[in-house]
Amino acid sequence: MTADGRLRLYRADICRLSGETIGAVDGIWDRASYVAMNVEDRPKYAALLRSVMAPGCRYLLSTVEYGPCEFRGTPRSVTPADFRPEFESVADIEHLYSHPQPDDLPPGLLRCSPAGLQENLYLIVRR
Repeated sequence: MTADGRLRLYRADICRLSGETIGAVDGIWDRASYVAMNVEDRPKYAALLRSVMAPGCRYLLSTVEYGPCEFRGTPRSVTPADFRPEFESVADIEHLYSHPQPDDLPPGLLRCSPAGLQENLYLIVRR
């Protein structure tokens, strides 16, 4: 926590956190969580985020999106259809940025050369 109490950073297993532990938050930056987790864990993660997002909370979601590929590691592809249903009933979602062929991806994914490979940034604002 910062000296003025305005900023708290949590470093934890996200699956072990709860809204009671964190409380309401005004901002979330997801640089590599959504793309790293198993698809079946995403609804639980999204439910946790919804439970802690205060009205007006700004959630920056960084994703990587690509077509079919034999690559089995992370980052996993995340399309708007993967997260939009989890948030659109409680938040406004805006696509901010796309960058084709980001440089910082694992060599295995780059060797696979999947169709449509791009990095995306979305802003999700709780209503």
